[in-house]
Amino acid sequence: MATAVRLSDLSSYKTAVVATGDRKFDVARAAYRECITVCRTAGDASSLGLLLQMLGDMEAEAGNLSDFERCHAEAIALDPRSPLPRFFYARSLFRYVKDVSAAEGELGRVESMLAASNFPCDDEELPLSYYESEIRNLRAEIANAQEP
Repeated sequence: MATAVRLSDLSSYKTAVVATGDRKFDVARAAYRECITVCRTAGDASSLGLLLQMLGDMEAEAGNLSDFERCHAEAIALDPRSPLPRFFYARSLFRYVKDVSAAEGELGRVESMLAASNFPCDDEELPLSYYESEIRNLRAEIANAQEP
């Protein structure tokens, strides 16, 4: 049986967030991994996915693009039918990797998932309006970054 983990109760989570902001990547990496272990043990896939994405983004900031890709791929694999981890991946591709083409491609995948007849895929899925708003905001962010 899965147990939800309150990330805010984990001192290692707080350490990871602060260390990432301070660009102390070794400290952040160790703290994220500790949190990930707690979530794996508890069977909390939702928190695990979030932590993997956060660790992936930190790895991108640290210049470790293969670890960035690995973390986001694992987060997507936890819930492959949900567009949410793919949206976060698209946003991270733009914000942290600065790869507009890859971000646009991933946004296209998200939009295809949203257009599918089986969306929402479960009761825990966010409403379509959330995705539409977030996609619109990210596309505007991309367009603004490309203006001279």
